[in-house]
Amino acid sequence: MKCFLHSYNLRLLFHSICLFRTPVPLSFQLNSFEQLCINFTNEKLQQYFNRHMFIREQEEYKREGIEWTFIDFGLDLQAGIDLIEKPLGIMYILEEECMFPKATDNSFKAKMYDNHIGKSSNFQKPRHYMKRKYEAHFELMHYAGVKSSNKLLSCLYENFVGSNSDQKTGGKEKRKKAASFQTMSQLYKENLNKLMTNLRCTLPHFVRCLIPNETKTPGIMDFFMVLHQLRCNGVLEGIRICRKGFPNRIIYAEFKQRYHILNPHAIPDDTFVDSRKATEKLLWSLDIDHNQYKFGHTKVFFKVGLLGLLEEMRDECSAKVLTLLQAVSRGKIMRMELQNMMTRKEALVIIQWNIRAFNALAMDDALLQDQASAKERHHKEGDGHSEGGVG
Repeated sequence: MKCFLHSYNLRLLFHSICLFRTPVPLSFQLNSFEQLCINFTNEKLQQYFNRHMFIREQEEYKREGIEWTFIDFGLDLQAGIDLIEKPLGIMYILEEECMFPKATDNSFKAKMYDNHIGKSSNFQKPRHYMKRKYEAHFELMHYAGVKSSNKLLSCLYENFVGSNSDQKTGGKEKRKKAASFQTMSQLYKENLNKLMTNLRCTLPHFVRCLIPNETKTPGIMDFFMVLHQLRCNGVLEGIRICRKGFPNRIIYAEFKQRYHILNPHAIPDDTFVDSRKATEKLLWSLDIDHNQYKFGHTKVFFKVGLLGLLEEMRDECSAKVLTLLQAVSRGKIMRMELQNMMTRKEALVIIQWNIRAFNALAMDDALLQDQASAKERHHKEGDGHSEGGVG
């Protein structure tokens, strides 16, 4: 978990598109420190999701001047988060116990009970189960269910550098390392805080993956398990706020540019029209349910389905324009081809006429030559007869 969070934080330092997969919240009869960290990470990420989907969504309505009644979905996990990370919380008491040389799991358990039993609804004594092989120290109420925790204190020293014998023989360098070492919980909190800081600077898109059954067998759906995941992950509440609220919104300039094609005559081209006024005129000119959208200060908000309807209308208008453009283009191409054919036909006629004229002239020239030859022979024959008579 520590290495994963550190590498993810490094990638977020640059402009990038990142895919972050949330660890699956698991429920065991007994949970170690590692599982507590995993469940706490899920708690923080789920709180980030809840705030983005439910709190920020409704806060944006208020900023934009949309008439809206705030809805509390009961998904605030801050009490459970404070129980773990705030002063006198679980992590704080763990760190405090690390400073005492004779601290044990039982002493840690006693301090937890003194500080949280009866004071925090998310902290309670472990319930008795016959199937448990080991005693649980306490139970935490997570958004995904109740988690029983055990063996927390001993896990904090897994990455401690050096043993008791090393500290005795290592001199000043060993003592410096021992004085500056960090427990697992400190490193974990540091990396988790960096991750949450980076996530708050992003524009998130959420994809919820559901486990169909405990054995992950294909073709089998455990409906109660799926419904439990939908409730825990806030999906059902997300659907509720989408139905009641305005999940789609577009700034006025972008709406004017994209959907001007729906009714070009609604917005005059010869005069300048403000983007908001242009959006209002355009929407009022369309045959749609005008109760399905609201105008904010900088954006227009749509109920579920209306923006999809506008997109379908835009596709139809685009198809008509493209069809007309194709028809005009094909007509232009065919007329140009017809003109070329007529030009070629006229050229062929001229060529044929000239060839026929040339052939006719050639025949006339041959006839003239024959006539001239005949006259010449006739003249010679006439001269021969006259000379014979005189002798």
